[in-house]
Amino acid sequence: MNADVLTTRVADGIAVITLGSAKRIYFDEEMGDALTAALDGFAGDANVRVQFKKSASPKTAGTVAIPVG
Repeated sequence: MNADVLTTRVADGIAVITLGSAKRIYFDEEMGDALTAALDGFAGDANVRVQFKKSASPKTAGTVAIPVG
């Protein structure tokens, strides 16, 4: 996966999905598809209790934490 589009990591039951990068600050179809795939992947993981989404861009401050289960 292109790290400028989306990155993921899991630690202590928390999945962090980072959208975009400092070079890529827009949401498009490619990012939407990557986000859907990441969410689908975490949906079946019993070790993930929370999914946390954030923007990598310093120009946007949007974050969302979603409890799972």
